[in-house]
Amino acid sequence: MAVYIIRPQGSGLVKIGHSGDVQRRISQMQAISPVPVLLLKEWPGGSQEEAAVHRFFAHLKQHSEWFEYSPEMLIIEPASLLKKEREAKRVLTSRQRIVSDLDTKALVIIEEHGGTRPLARKLGLSPSTVQSWKRKGSIPASRVPAIADVTGISLDELLKACLPPLPTRAKRATKEPAHA
Repeated sequence: MAVYIIRPQGSGLVKIGHSGDVQRRISQMQAISPVPVLLLKEWPGGSQEEAAVHRFFAHLKQHSEWFEYSPEMLIIEPASLLKKEREAKRVLTSRQRIVSDLDTKALVIIEEHGGTRPLARKLGLSPSTVQSWKRKGSIPASRVPAIADVTGISLDELLKACLPPLPTRAKRATKEPAHA
């Protein structure tokens, strides 16, 4: 399988696709094109790599698999695009987990500070608002500072309780001076 970019001669458009036999695909395109079809670029890859290239150049999309040509198309690497997308997804998932942990901790704090009604009273909110946080399993981030204020728990403490610890560097061993 390979991802390819082909361009009808004299056109400002290119087709980004994938095929098990790129030369056969070009021949098929040539059979229906009134002008010669040129292969601009070919990389190893399949539908995932093709989709990554489509997403990367979405701002140039004209129709289906046809895009406005950009010289940048000749230097990108689909496998690299996929790797970057996966890394971005991993970071996003990690951030979502941190927010989820913060929400879970905040829900525990609701119960530790008397429950829905007492905390709502302290925050100057209706009990139904605090109850909806519990029902949804989520507390709006904008309310966390107020919760910190009324519970006496600092934001730093809330964050320390919810965020994973930062990695620490191992201390270097130092040689003790030799005594004479």
